[in-house]
Amino acid sequence: MSKYRVTLLKPVVEVIDAANHFMAAVVASARHGDGTEVVDVRPHGTTNKARSTKSASRTRSSVKKTAKKAARPAKKVSRRATKATKKVVRPAKKAAKKRQLSPEARAKLVANLAKARAARAKKLRATKRAG
Repeated sequence: MSKYRVTLLKPVVEVIDAANHFMAAVVASARHGDGTEVVDVRPHGTTNKARSTKSASRTRSSVKKTAKKAARPAKKVSRRATKATKKVVRPAKKAAKKRQLSPEARAKLVANLAKARAARAKKLRATKRAG
């Protein structure tokens, strides 16, 4: 069995032998009562010893801060606030239909497209001759 370091909602850190991190969390929360929440579960062992003392102290302080934040009671939300934040669902607007082009405008676009194609073909032939 592996050892896991479990941080609970109360500022408590326990080292528990368990088959996996889920079981470690269950065992730790069972030891402290039904209402206990698990904040963090990490493998415990040689990985923590290999770290430098500076990073290990940072990790400990961040775990303590996380536990303190989690230990704060939740703020009560008034009914007014919950009603004010509800989204109002409106039906989607229909997309406007495109206006059809006049025959003159269509002819102009076709001529422009033909010129562009001819210019591309000319450029392609020029690069083949040069290369």
